[in-house]
Order: sequence, then structure tokens, then C-alpha cells
Amino acid sequence: MYLENLLSNTEEKDYGFIISWYIGVLTAFGRLFRGFKDLGQLWRDTGLLDENGNQRLARPTWNTYLNK
Repeated sequence: MYLENLLSNTEEKDYGFIISWYIGVLTAFGRLFRGFKDLGQLWRDTGLLDENGNQRLARPTWNTYLNK
């Protein structure tokens, strides 16, 4: 939902580009932060792919807007 709203607004307002940590982090940090108990867990499920390279639900939304 967040990504769809972001990309829809970007398209409607004809932005030249967007900067988003969510998009910039392609793969989740699951393996990297597995040993952290608190702070590292904030980033555990970020990314358009999980730590095994599997697509997350937001990836098709990203691909739809990217291919326009």
C-alpha cells in the first residue's frame, strides 16, 4: 500500500525521481542482522526481496510502475 501510494503520487505529479530507503534496499537484511536483538530487527523485513531472494508482496507493484 505504501509503495503503491508513493509511486502513484510520483506519477501524478510527474516527479523526475524519488529517493526511498525502502526501494533502495533491494534485499532484506535478515541474515546480516540475525544476531541483533533490538536495533537490527528494525531492518529485518525491508526490501523488495527477502534474504533468500524471494519476491515480497511489493515487488510486483514496483515492477508495474518501473515498466511504464
